[in-house]
Amino acid sequence: MKKVSIIIAMFFACVVANAQQILNQVIVLNEGRFDYLLQQIDKPVTVGTYNPQTNVYSVFDTIDNSRFASDVVVDDANIFIAADNTLLKYDLNTHQLISTQVVNGIRRLALWNDKILLTRGEYLTTYDSYFQVYNKSDLSFSYQLDTLNGPLYASDGIVVKDNIAYIAINNGFVWGGAVGILGRVNLLTQNYLSEISLGADGINPENILIDNNQIYTVNNRDYSFASISSIDILSSNVVTTNLNNQGGCQGSTFINSKISYQTYNENFIGQYDVNLQSISDSLFINRSIYAMESDALNQYLYVSETDFSSYGLVLIYSANGSLINAFVAGVTPGKFAFDYRNASKINDVENNLQLFVFPNPAANELTIASINADDNSLITLTSIDGKVLFQKNINGKNFVQHIDISIYAKGTYLLTVQSLSRTSVQKVMKY
Repeated sequence: MKKVSIIIAMFFACVVANAQQILNQVIVLNEGRFDYLLQQIDKPVTVGTYNPQTNVYSVFDTIDNSRFASDVVVDDANIFIAADNTLLKYDLNTHQLISTQVVNGIRRLALWNDKILLTRGEYLTTYDSYFQVYNKSDLSFSYQLDTLNGPLYASDGIVVKDNIAYIAINNGFVWGGAVGILGRVNLLTQNYLSEISLGADGINPENILIDNNQIYTVNNRDYSFASISSIDILSSNVVTTNLNNQGGCQGSTFINSKISYQTYNENFIGQYDVNLQSISDSLFINRSIYAMESDALNQYLYVSETDFSSYGLVLIYSANGSLINAFVAGVTPGKFAFDYRNASKINDVENNLQLFVFPNPAANELTIASINADDNSLITLTSIDGKVLFQKNINGKNFVQHIDISIYAKGTYLLTVQSLSRTSVQKVMKY
């Protein structure tokens, strides 16, 4: 028993010392469908969670009375969602709804310290402010910049760097009246600093991305063509590149020093090299997508496919366009948020089960140790396609189990430890 305790202590120290970040879950915001002709909700807005270790997706809330949803972001404790005219806050671990706040015209979100920054805009509606700030703690209103001291038009994407918020201002709800402006807000002084014109080819910026000292906006212009503007933060110099394919941009994201995007009615993902400031190549996925976001940790692309009425499919691609995985979500998956955590914290927070797997990746032997399991646990090792390779019942709350994996092929496997009240699933690699 003393030897077991020493081994567990050694494993615990090793895991803590070498804690690695992993993707714990992906929050998926499904926009549903609103029939504007009949003025009724056909498919409600839903929000769900995808577990990349088990490839399981589940819905945890239906947001009733919302015509659409426009953004989702996470911090280390909460999920924040913009849905129609409501700002919502959920617990990141339990997915329980904590509070809501009415915010008419809410569009996109960004987090800064203890604040939620948001942009506003709505069809046939004008507001006295298109940039507002709320408190994370209780979603109470903090301050706003009105149209005399802030953005004059409806705004969309927003990012933060060095206490400065950068806002994509597009006036996108006025057909034929779109503008192309990058607004700058000093969050420390709450002052509107300046605006940068994106030029004639940079009108209607919707998405905004950041990389070091460069801001990138993806502009839908008049939807006949799209463009990408690169703005140097230090010099305010703007370089705009028109995309080759006709139509506006359906989705875009930053991955591996490239902006990946797809224009309407295309079946491939174009790529803009930010270093060369030019279109570089394409990923031929043979699918027309709706939305796109990147898992920065694993360098994966999450893209969605939908018919806007009956289904939503999320496909996961590597940076070179290889299909990694896929799962069925809700109708019109439109936004993704990635919950990254230290691997050592997953067991404590999500599973409340202190389970340590070492080494991982492994070549010959896998060791599993636990110090607070239930009295009886079932250890199962399966292949990625679900074939059971090893299974054993364990008695006792503290245990160390060795599994010989030398006979298995190189690749990814799933290790499950299941007890009466708790289950832990971890991905292990054999090399």
